[in-house]
Amino acid sequence: MTIHVLVPVHNRADFTRQFLQTLQEQDCDQLLHVVVIDDGSTDHTHQVVREFEVDLITGDGSWWWAGSIQRALTSIRGQIGASDFVYLGNNDTYLAVDHLTELLRVAKAGPSRVVGSVSNEIWPDGTVNPVSAGFLIDP
Repeated sequence: MTIHVLVPVHNRADFTRQFLQTLQEQDCDQLLHVVVIDDGSTDHTHQVVREFEVDLITGDGSWWWAGSIQRALTSIRGQIGASDFVYLGNNDTYLAVDHLTELLRVAKAGPSRVVGSVSNEIWPDGTVNPVSAGFLIDP
């Protein structure tokens, strides 16, 4: 089983680094396939993404979040297995170390589930605030 993590980004390279680091720290024993969709960043996001073993899709700045997700889903369509999961991430979130493991536990509790969770978003003032995230099951 693979968890395909799709992360649309536009600038905010430091947030992207932080998010990718929290993915590396997950206690999940499943294979993670991370796809960063950089929609036309003009900062050093591209260099930050290269620090990690992830796939990169680049856009021209017109895709926004939904268009980036659509392109990433299209790019992985042939790679998604029946037992795989797709996780839609935001680069301004900070995932607890057991975030993916807990989502998997709940998802496996019953068939055909869409599972959401709470992760933490770091706002510009440095405060940490809860936000929703989730898995899409049954690709």
